[in-house]
Amino acid sequence: MASNKEILAQDEQIKSINENLEMLVRDRTLDLERKNKALEETAFINGHSLRGPVASILGLISYLKNASRTMRCVK
Repeated sequence: MASNKEILAQDEQIKSINENLEMLVRDRTLDLERKNKALEETAFINGHSLRGPVASILGLISYLKNASRTMRCVK
């Protein structure tokens, strides 16, 4: 059977391991939060950059459809 000293030593070792694990989890969580924020910013910038050209293309498609209908009516 383990003595009190051994049990206390094991308890301290377990506490130390738990503290290290908690610190690792905190550090990784902060790192993931920073990376997610950077990804969100990149997605926002790319989405915003594409919005203008896509709107222009959609406007051109609409114009061509209307022009095509007008040409059919004139004939």
